[in-house]
Amino acid sequence: EIDFAVARILLLHGIIMTIGGIPLIYLGDELGMVNNYDYESDPDKIGDSRWIHRFPFDWENAENRTDSETVTGRIYQGLLQLAQLRRQNLAFTRAETDIVDTGNHHVFGYFRNHENRTAFVVANFSEREQAVEAWRLRQLGLRKTMIDLVSGRTIIAARQLILEPYQFMVLSRFM
Repeated sequence: EIDFAVARILLLHGIIMTIGGIPLIYLGDELGMVNNYDYESDPDKIGDSRWIHRFPFDWENAENRTDSETVTGRIYQGLLQLAQLRRQNLAFTRAETDIVDTGNHHVFGYFRNHENRTAFVVANFSEREQAVEAWRLRQLGLRKTMIDLVSGRTIIAARQLILEPYQFMVLSRFM
């Protein structure tokens, strides 16, 4: 399913952009280009998997990056949104990363804390809807209204948090 593939790509890049360190995006990742195994037929490159990401750039496909109706456009626009989110939120600069138990083994969660800026990141690694129970959110210290900086949706920690398949959320607390 294409929608799941796009969601998985954006989920993984969301984590890359928010968990810490310097994000790495290979040329073509921003367009959803697939791996190139042609290197395996070149005797000088065989066995050197670094070539899997080194291929001629697909300029024709790159033209689709502004069309949100295409897979390329959805991935490109999603990555731009994630880069902007990282750039605009101090919780993703020189911050501590605290990985937490969400109470659901399909949902990965962590806090990013920098001075008085905090973000709670959750990611559903399942193709099915998943929940983080309200009691667990409160146990993690989430007691107020939050905004998902990815979707713009308001989240209330007193309620069960439902994540769609492969959904990535960045919860900025504390309104």
